[in-house]
Amino acid sequence: MLTKAEAIRNHRLMWNWIAQTSIQEQRCVGKAEAFIHFGWPDTRANCWCCEYIYVKSGIDCCIKCPVVWDGTYTAWCCDCGSEFSKWTKAVKKQNCVLAAKYAYMIADLPERRSMWNEE
Repeated sequence: MLTKAEAIRNHRLMWNWIAQTSIQEQRCVGKAEAFIHFGWPDTRANCWCCEYIYVKSGIDCCIKCPVVWDGTYTAWCCDCGSEFSKWTKAVKKQNCVLAAKYAYMIADLPERRSMWNEE
């Protein structure tokens, strides 16, 4: 079973790799490519945080995300001001430097206090 610690570790590993590879290869690298690179199985939305929530609760519920988006406990990854939203916009514009900046920010998002009092 996927633990919160594993989800957070894989989240950070993936986003740091996305940022670093985007800079090194001077192109925007995405989540699907990261999953292929690491040989990981498919997850919900190619996201370890989403997968953790689903495994733990059986539902898709972004409010229980194990990381804190946009510095608030009420923001979600898909909110228009979130780091993920900004990364998505940079990727669409093929701005790999800006995309890498946001990917590094996503990798370093603070961990949310557990919603299930487990780890």
